[in-house]
Amino acid sequence: LKFSWLTVLLRRCIAMKVQPQRHGAPAHLAAAAAVATAHFGIWKFGALGYRLLEVSTSALLPACMCWVMDPAALAPLFVLLWLLPAALRAKSLSKVLSYPLLCFVVDDVSLLGLHPTPRAARLTYAICILRTFVLYSVIPLGGEWSPLPEVIKAWIVNWKAVDLLNASLASEGLPWYMGVVWVSCVAGVLVLSLLWVVVTVAMLGAGRCGSERNETLLKQVDSIGEQVQAASTLEPTECYAKLKEIQSQNPSFELASLFNTVGPAWASVLHVGMDICNVGTLILHGSWTLAIPLAVSVCCSIVYFQKATFGRHRLLSEVKLSLQRGLCTEHYLEAVRSDKGVLRIPETVLKVYGLPFAAKSPLSLAMAIGSIAGNVALVAKFVYTEFDLGIEDHGLDAAKKEQ
Repeated sequence: LKFSWLTVLLRRCIAMKVQPQRHGAPAHLAAAAAVATAHFGIWKFGALGYRLLEVSTSALLPACMCWVMDPAALAPLFVLLWLLPAALRAKSLSKVLSYPLLCFVVDDVSLLGLHPTPRAARLTYAICILRTFVLYSVIPLGGEWSPLPEVIKAWIVNWKAVDLLNASLASEGLPWYMGVVWVSCVAGVLVLSLLWVVVTVAMLGAGRCGSERNETLLKQVDSIGEQVQAASTLEPTECYAKLKEIQSQNPSFELASLFNTVGPAWASVLHVGMDICNVGTLILHGSWTLAIPLAVSVCCSIVYFQKATFGRHRLLSEVKLSLQRGLCTEHYLEAVRSDKGVLRIPETVLKVYGLPFAAKSPLSLAMAIGSIAGNVALVAKFVYTEFDLGIEDHGLDAAKKEQ
């Protein structure tokens, strides 16, 4: 049967879930993390920090620019500099639309050299740098000193957002701290974006942009991964004992613990709760045009979460089993990763655009900032895991497997 492109896209969005890769995602993740710790030590956090800068620049910066320019005026730029390059790199528009993360990060690269099938990324990174400077050039266009004619300014400037920020800064009907806090956040995003540009230019100049394979490290990952995969087929107590043997041979190998297992699970549940509070904030403000899509996104996150764990109460069982085995289960890993590449970034853009004008109390302000920062941190950690540790299955390599 032949379906329309829209039907196919919707089916892929709904049915998408993270599939095990190579030795099984948990085994490969544990092996890659052990090798990265042993070889790079604390310097592995440099890759995680870079991903944090990358997500902030590619997602937060354009969202913040919507406070100055009308989103409709920025839409052509997004299509030209975000959507089109990602579709050309993935060789599939439907894949990018069903997996929006590819618009905001460069796939099939690893800053640690652990991606099994890396691809050249110099041109893509150059486009990312270009779009950052294009967004910087948008800032003066919305001010009084803008060289644009008044007719054009009236069309492209987001006057509602500008007036609300000015009213907050002038303490006209809004708490004085609102404008100060949000303007400070924008300044922080601008600084982080500039830092990302500097680091990326240095990487490109040094010929290091994540498209190289470290054969020695990949062989170590394969060796440890095979042992971990074999252990994962045993009963929980036997699996734990076998993993302890692997840990004695590889001291950097980490078993599942309260910190690295319960922590991410609790963070996922807590973040959903904060998202629900943010939907309530938008509804109370009367911002239904933003509350409805954000509510849909939250509902989809819950659906992804439930699909991954096969029930509301299954996550607790998966956490308990992961601790007993010393290795996270497939379902646990799917649960904490389920929606990060599909919904989190569009959801973050909605929050950045709408919450500054809806959060009017200290509590709602703290919830808004915490939720946005949490989203960015979760996506950055997800990107680090998928690409830098080499367990991703949504890049071009996966596209070839599906064909």
